[in-house]
Amino acid sequence: MQNKIITYTSLIFLICVFGGFGIFAFMVQENGQIDTQEHFSVILTFLVLAIIGFLITAIGLAAKNQEGSKINKRTVFTGIVIAIFFIIWRITVSI
Repeated sequence: MQNKIITYTSLIFLICVFGGFGIFAFMVQENGQIDTQEHFSVILTFLVLAIIGFLITAIGLAAKNQEGSKINKRTVFTGIVIAIFFIIWRITVSI
């Protein structure tokens, strides 16, 4: 896969996921709050899609440092490590 394709794909994917979550949150909120127990499965689905988007974005960022236009296995693994590090960091900050 080429670097430009993965960059555009990750951008479009993340805009759709966060835009969709924003629309969902606006539609189901009552008095500024969302009942998380009632909508747990939908919120979990958006969380999984956001993590996939972060993985794709991290792979795209790792691919920018690569010399060629193709993405190899090393770049994919580097992107996955960057995304996992970011997710773990965000979890530890929120605790």
